[in-house]
Amino acid sequence: AKVEPVTSVYLDVETGGRVEQIYAEGGKFVNKGDPILRFSNASLQRNSIDTESRLLETLDIQRNTQFSREQNTLVQKENLLNLNYQIADLERKYKRYKALDDAPSVIPKEELQNLEDQLNYKIKQKELLEERIRQEERLTQIQLEQARQSIQRLNKSLDLLAKTVESLDVRAPISGYLSSIDAEVGQNIGPGKRIGQIDLLDKLKLRAGIDQYYIAKVALGTKGKFTLEGNTYEV
Repeated sequence: AKVEPVTSVYLDVETGGRVEQIYAEGGKFVNKGDPILRFSNASLQRNSIDTESRLLETLDIQRNTQFSREQNTLVQKENLLNLNYQIADLERKYKRYKALDDAPSVIPKEELQNLEDQLNYKIKQKELLEERIRQEERLTQIQLEQARQSIQRLNKSLDLLAKTVESLDVRAPISGYLSSIDAEVGQNIGPGKRIGQIDLLDKLKLRAGIDQYYIAKVALGTKGKFTLEGNTYEV
């Protein structure tokens, strides 16, 4: 049989890359969080920089869009204020002229009709401007929501990339004894490869191969015994 620790934690490469530095030797005790080795991955680092750049560009676009829309809204509201003033002035003038409609020598019919046309034109202008303001507000909300969603996606990507970049520094997940490290400085190691393990030596177990003839007789709880240096032990 082979003596093995009851608890072992394997060190599997998450991202991979080029081994830049090895900090710990095999067979040495390491504490949880101690650095074991460090990878470099130029492609991953470029992706992180590109994603951060896109995030900053999107934030700039969002700010510029919001500022531009706010400026435009102020201009449109000022135009609406002027139209309301013009309409109110025309309405007062029209009421005065209409009161004198029975005296055509004072107010000609053509002038009264012209005043009424101006009033109707300004009212329709106001209606179109109010509709334009409503449409631009809806468009602004849609654009800002799209920018917000894009920023959220980029932030998630950036967080994921940050965690992936952190994984380039391989650290001990538990305190224990480090087995031999299957890595060399300058070596390129792909994702998923096992480069070692950390063992807890507080409890041990025996791993033994059993002949096929005895497989049917072995079950959980089956007792056995072995002899070591003249002494017999039960297992």
